[in-house]
Amino acid sequence: MQITAPGAGAPALPTSRVVLDGVLVAGGIVVAPGDLGGLDLRHVTVVPGAGGVAVAAGNPSLQVSLHRSITGPVKMATRGQGLEGSTASSTVGGRAPSKPPRRG
Repeated sequence: MQITAPGAGAPALPTSRVVLDGVLVAGGIVVAPGDLGGLDLRHVTVVPGAGGVAVAAGNPSLQVSLHRSITGPVKMATRGQGLEGSTASSTVGGRAPSKPPRRG
């Protein structure tokens, strides 16, 4: 899934924010160069091992927020971009759990 916000040459807009809630993403999420201010992932699963979240340079003030989400690695290309929110209730960089050994 690719997310693109207007770039610096676009008409002045209030800070853009994308909210994904209750979505299963089989690949990764890529934020293309632009001027996105926020990406909120709420109750989202980005299938671990199949992708993560990658943010391109050109989104200097982007804040990524995770709330009760599961994702592969979160890669930020620019200093100043940040990861916020309740990451304690999320799994970042994990792989899909394997089945426990069978007993008995």
